[in-house]
Amino acid sequence: MKLKFRKEDLTKALQAVQKVASNKSNNLSYESGLLIKALHEVIEIQANDYDMGIKVIVPGIIEEPGEVFISNPFLQELTKRLPSDEIIIEKKDAETKLTMYGGKSKFEFLTMNPDDFSEVDIIDNGSSHFTTDSIDLKSLIDNTAFACSNDEARPIFMGTLLEAEGDQLNMVATDTHRLALKTAKLENPVEQPVKAVIPSRMLMDISRQLPVDVPEVVEVTAIRNSISFK
Repeated sequence: MKLKFRKEDLTKALQAVQKVASNKSNNLSYESGLLIKALHEVIEIQANDYDMGIKVIVPGIIEEPGEVFISNPFLQELTKRLPSDEIIIEKKDAETKLTMYGGKSKFEFLTMNPDDFSEVDIIDNGSSHFTTDSIDLKSLIDNTAFACSNDEARPIFMGTLLEAEGDQLNMVATDTHRLALKTAKLENPVEQPVKAVIPSRMLMDISRQLPVDVPEVVEVTAIRNSISFK
């Protein structure tokens, strides 16, 4: 595998996935890494801690396709230190190390078997689906998630309730001492109502990734005990 990136693009993608990739709550290396996948003319970086999965499409050039599973909490920081605007990532088939080049600097990382990584499943078809825009969604999250409880003994209050019905989208959170409610209008009414309690830490991670300079369409799909934001 051999890939070329603009430093800005790679750093931004790593920043998006690093928090999930560095989650060591289970102390298992295969749950605290990320997958770089360059197949079918698309470069993806994925991270999955089994509570939350994230997949980012990264602009770049695929000189040789392939995939690599790496666990290194300093990858993003080392990328920033490379003194070049172009970064090359390379892994030869016969080797177990990944090499990152930038200018006259080079870093090497040990890799693991990509088959051990649990890839992020994209929910395309669910029991319920609706669209909103990134600015409205960020406003909903930022104005409610702060009111969630930190008490693990009452996990239901550690999340924000999302409700979508008709042309109305609501988010509400409480720690039983305070309550925050925010509503927004949907351009296209929901055919099948959605009601889900989403952990606040996940919503705050989503909020950090949402573009606010120019509103973009966000697709929300729910199925059983999972919800996807795309």
